[in-house]
Amino acid sequence: MRRKPGIHAGTVLLVGLVFAVMLSGCLPSHLLNTILKIAAPDIDSTNLWAQKHAELLERCAAELLEHYPDEFQFTGAEFRASQISGDRIGLRHTLCSEKREFRSADCQALLEDEAVEEILVRSDRVEFDIGGSGFGSQADYYMVYYLPEEDLSGCFGFDPEMTFTQQDGGWIGRIDDNDNTFFYQCIGEHLYYCSAHY
Repeated sequence: MRRKPGIHAGTVLLVGLVFAVMLSGCLPSHLLNTILKIAAPDIDSTNLWAQKHAELLERCAAELLEHYPDEFQFTGAEFRASQISGDRIGLRHTLCSEKREFRSADCQALLEDEAVEEILVRSDRVEFDIGGSGFGSQADYYMVYYLPEEDLSGCFGFDPEMTFTQQDGGWIGRIDDNDNTFFYQCIGEHLYYCSAHY
């Protein structure tokens, strides 16, 4: 088996160790993702996280769509801060003026995971923001979408003018005259992992 140029045995060993620790749940996901991105930048650790949590993401999204017909935004950092301070009023939204409580073990588990930055509930989909890096024209964004209608047109970074080709178990879209890309992969019945790169 030929290895890619630049990948050394130590890197392979470190990546294997990170996967073992990730599966055991000993360290927070965001820390493991950071280690993995440094050790093996060609591996999409956010996609691995999304695939590992696909069933949980789908259950949470279906429940949120059922309980919130309007748009709501749940911020992971705000939720984690309320848990640390002992404030147990539940998940809070920031898009509506009236306060509502919503207690869901699935959503609580996702918001406690530092990989989830926010959850946005729209009328026809649920968006899980699972990170990004860079700034402006050198930025990368990672999302998981729950799309009951399987319509990617509202996904961040999607452009109907893109030409899609298969890559890494999913599809990558490009427009000939620029370097922006949009990758998506179906990881559940209505669940899509997406990344946009600028």
